[in-house]
Amino acid sequence: KKDFYIPLKGEVPPVPPPDEEEKAPWGWIAAGGGLLALGIIISQRR
Repeated sequence: KKDFYIPLKGEVPPVPPPDEEEKAPWGWIAAGGGLLALGIIISQRR
């Protein structure tokens, strides 16, 4: 997906690929969910 936009010689993409913006929130959600799961597991073990 990263090579969807192929810049020409000396050309710089004006805006970063939309995939980067879409992955950011999902990454935070995954991290939050992982921390939540870890907290629940730790509390269950105690």
